[in-house]
Amino acid sequence: MASSSMVHIDGPLTSFATAYKNDDFISPIPDVKVPDLGGKFKKRNRRDVSKSLNDRIGDRSEANLVAYTTSDGTYVIDRRALKGDVPYSAIANANATLSPEEMATETVMQAILLAKEIRHASLLTTNTNYASSNRIAAANAWTDESLGTPDTNINSALATIPSIPQGSKLIACCGLEVFNSLRKHPRILAMKGMVSGMVSRAELAQFFELDEVRVSRLTYDTANEGQSASYSRVWGTNVFAIMAVPKTSGPDVQGFAVNFIHTDGLRVRKFHVAQEGYGGTDYVQVEHGDDVQAIQDDMGAIVTGV
Repeated sequence: MASSSMVHIDGPLTSFATAYKNDDFISPIPDVKVPDLGGKFKKRNRRDVSKSLNDRIGDRSEANLVAYTTSDGTYVIDRRALKGDVPYSAIANANATLSPEEMATETVMQAILLAKEIRHASLLTTNTNYASSNRIAAANAWTDESLGTPDTNINSALATIPSIPQGSKLIACCGLEVFNSLRKHPRILAMKGMVSGMVSRAELAQFFELDEVRVSRLTYDTANEGQSASYSRVWGTNVFAIMAVPKTSGPDVQGFAVNFIHTDGLRVRKFHVAQEGYGGTDYVQVEHGDDVQAIQDDMGAIVTGV
């Protein structure tokens, strides 16, 4: 087995892994770095910041007090890791374009980020993660071009979000099927004065004063090991989710959800197992830790049954 002397953090591979991108990973949930593996954070009360107070003051009177209350939320960082193997034969036959270690790291990063995207999509597409007033059920699916009312549904959802703090963004996410129904729906086309054709994501965002509309065609295999593959959309086929994406600098984080990550960040370890294969086998292991949470359930909205 590998000894401790054979294990080390690989700086170049860590940089390579951190730079890995995939356009179908669309989660808008921002990272918030924390120094500990578990801890508390403060939640402000919406009523406190929405209350109208009399700010007039007389010569001998006192100013009214702006009181506020907070509640505690907790986070617990889950430590995560996946590894890929680099057999001796792969190293011996490598070309100069992409090293076997980089190919293994890229493959592992795809799996790491897919798992992260599934967690984030699950949070954003689960009805009960939103305040009860922020859950909009479409009476008719948007595939129904006669009875579906996507414009009304989306506007109703947007009306439930109390405010968008300065520096924050309003971003909507959905799967490809939802977007394809939405972009050619007669009530959406009418907003552009069209009776046929399709609108773009940018136009859809403009119609509803969103900063972005993000669409994913990403799928994942839901079958158990040994069964035939069965693919499902990561972002579902009948949900349209909207969230206020908070800025993560300054004393207050106001938004629907954040992803707590440890300050250690993501790293790649490399080690060698001499007993495996001809000439031994190298491994690259990608490690990180996170905890994704909905922190303000009324700073997002969901439309279901679309």
